[in-house]
Amino acid sequence: MEEINIFLASSIDKFQQERRKFGTVVQRVNQVIIRRGYYVKLIVCEYLSNEISIRRKQEDYNAQIPTSELFFLLAGGTVGEYTLEELECAIKANEENQKPEIYIFLREEDGPEDESIKKMKSMAENLGLEHVISFSEFNEVLKALVVEIGKAFSLDVSSKNGRMLIDGATIM
Repeated sequence: MEEINIFLASSIDKFQQERRKFGTVVQRVNQVIIRRGYYVKLIVCEYLSNEISIRRKQEDYNAQIPTSELFFLLAGGTVGEYTLEELECAIKANEENQKPEIYIFLREEDGPEDESIKKMKSMAENLGLEHVISFSEFNEVLKALVVEIGKAFSLDVSSKNGRMLIDGATIM
């Protein structure tokens, strides 16, 4: 079985619904691709062990990032301290091993740009990411997820009547 890991970084509270939708799409993808010998493992802190650790729990989460092929970061309004730390870890891993591929999605919000958003954009620019991808509808992020999974496994990904398909099966 060929497996890829996807790490999802974001505020747990601010993006709770989006994180659930992300997980649902990964489950749907797995239902289609497992027959072909592929599997996507979603790494989110909610799925990791809550056992007592000798070190900071965040370090346990960060240790999962270099094992990931894809790193998705969701932000909106502000970026939390731990999410920025995860981005730093992803950038370091990418510089050392050319993985994970990093995708940063910024929800469009009114008002002045927070300093944490500016810092995140600067970090992305230093990595060579030309821009942070803005979104107003979360489905835009989910479509990008399906496309990137398709690329990772060389699957036939298409869009028909607003739906995303893998190998002809509707994902969303």
